[in-house]
Amino acid sequence: MNLTTSAIITQKTEWKESSYIVQCFSKDFAFISFIAHGIKKTNNPNQETIQLYNELELKLSKSPSAELYTMQNTAILNKYCSGSSYNKLVCLSAVFELLRHIIINNEDLESVYKYVNQFLYHFKSINDNFLVYFARFTFQLLSIINPHFLPITC
Repeated sequence: MNLTTSAIITQKTEWKESSYIVQCFSKDFAFISFIAHGIKKTNNPNQETIQLYNELELKLSKSPSAELYTMQNTAILNKYCSGSSYNKLVCLSAVFELLRHIIINNEDLESVYKYVNQFLYHFKSINDNFLVYFARFTFQLLSIINPHFLPITC
């Protein structure tokens, strides 16, 4: 089975000598994992693409007997954390940890993905008050997946 999707890299785990198991938040499938074979080799042209919080156009394949997809090709759409501070990376990590713990209906997935992209694009220019932006992200996300959610305002 082959698939193509846009996705944001959320986690990388070393696997074998030159590969990673990569988890990403996808526009079409929510969270999905795949193997990036040979990505740690210095001559691999995709080495730059598999960085945390990069948005990619992914081409994946999976044989009927395989448990995970395998990366075939990728292209960078956006780099959301290039040169980010530790505090900013912690906040970005919290964003995706929150998404992992929320059930997102298929009909809301595209809206959530679009909102996450907008947040990440804006977040690139933020240099402080990360917790405030994370709280705002959380309230907006909850209102997308549950239109009846109305945060209490002070």
